[in-house]
Amino acid sequence: MLNMLAVFQTAAALGMLVANRKQVSYRGFGLWTLAFFLMAFGITLISQRGQIAPLLSILVANAMILGAIAVFHQGTHLFFRLPGRSPLYVDALVITVSLIALLPLVPTPPGVALTSRTLALASGLFLLCVHAGVRPLIHTRSSFGLWLLSIGLLLLALFNLSRLAFALRAGTGLYDEHVLWQSNMVWGATVTIMILVGCLMLVHEVTLDKLQRRMAEIDDLNRNLETRVAEATALRIAQQDLLVRQSRQAAMGEMLGTIAHQWRQPLSTIGLIVQSLRKAFDNQRLDAAFMAKADTDARRQIEIMSDTIDTFRAFLKPDKQKLAFSPARVLREAIAFLERQLAASRIHIETDISPEALTVMGNPNEFKQALINLIVNAREAIRSRVARGWPGVGRIKVTLTEDQGLVIVRVADNGGGFAPEHLPALFDPYFTTKEGEGGTGLGLYISRLIVEDGMNGRIEARNEGEGAAFTITLGACRHG
Repeated sequence: MLNMLAVFQTAAALGMLVANRKQVSYRGFGLWTLAFFLMAFGITLISQRGQIAPLLSILVANAMILGAIAVFHQGTHLFFRLPGRSPLYVDALVITVSLIALLPLVPTPPGVALTSRTLALASGLFLLCVHAGVRPLIHTRSSFGLWLLSIGLLLLALFNLSRLAFALRAGTGLYDEHVLWQSNMVWGATVTIMILVGCLMLVHEVTLDKLQRRMAEIDDLNRNLETRVAEATALRIAQQDLLVRQSRQAAMGEMLGTIAHQWRQPLSTIGLIVQSLRKAFDNQRLDAAFMAKADTDARRQIEIMSDTIDTFRAFLKPDKQKLAFSPARVLREAIAFLERQLAASRIHIETDISPEALTVMGNPNEFKQALINLIVNAREAIRSRVARGWPGVGRIKVTLTEDQGLVIVRVADNGGGFAPEHLPALFDPYFTTKEGEGGTGLGLYISRLIVEDGMNGRIEARNEGEGAAFTITLGACRHG
């Protein structure tokens, strides 16, 4: 009968081993498999008692059976991640005391005496099984698999005490072990099945719980996906708008300089008109014709100054509305903003702007900023080259052409171009080669945002000739 139970335990261990190959991610599952093997080997050695040395059939065999329960307990501790210290400390103490009680290793007759050694071994197994069976029920939520596992271990404890009950019922200190195992074979097989099924059901329950949590997370993600995408898009747009404002603020100083430069000539002219009026009055030559001419000239200069203010105000206006506009007109306005500063830096600007009737869809103020950024970038490249001792004359060429329904704007310079390793990062935010010269690294990045995100166009840069060339490609918008 012991041989049959050992075979049954071995089959259970092999089943756990096969299942373990697919459940290696669960901590403690491998220890459960080892516990079944230890139990099977221990029972096998006991069945060979009388044919092998007492060291194996008594001490080693019982050590394997006791150790199987302890290993099973440790596996449960790891599987459920139970709080507190490992149970091996308590289990090892019980096993040690039980094994000491087995000494000396004296062979026993076929009938086993009800001695202190038998009592210690049965008590040790009882304590281990109760400890391993009850502890998980205290610290984890109950489930059918857990109840099967715990009840199986508790029945195993009663199963090991049954030999004592059998002897007491017989009214003798000596009982027939063969009869005992034969009467409890079904009980032992049932307990083994309960523990085996409990282990596998626990794994199934944990796997199902993980799957349900994952499905719940996926459902929650699907429900909130549109909201999250909308929030992320709004945040990205807000960040881009912030960068655009920062770029505009960085350009305000330069534009104020442009306004001051453009106002200087009209103010000087108005001052001369006032002086001529005073001089004509002193010389008694202030007639109606002279006064009318002075009035006309002064008004013309005031209109020039007013146009400059209107242009500056339009540039700063945070208007996000898209409309069809003439890129040629905006390009001329951008050049007019910087023309005097380019002349002051002795940089010649050449233009080839045609055709005038082309229109594109977008925000003209933002497009003007993108063009100003490109021209300023070309100017700074030429200044830097001159500062390094270049004796040449700076030139910037701006062209606007049409090609198969596409509007193409090119800004080329002879400022020396970019280092090859810098080309891939030119349009990245905060990338600048002029950190020590006040560069912010936002100009080209803002230009890319305006052209590609705001106008569905494309902007590219490459080295060409003696400098760099930037190309903006936009879809033409035809009327009629």
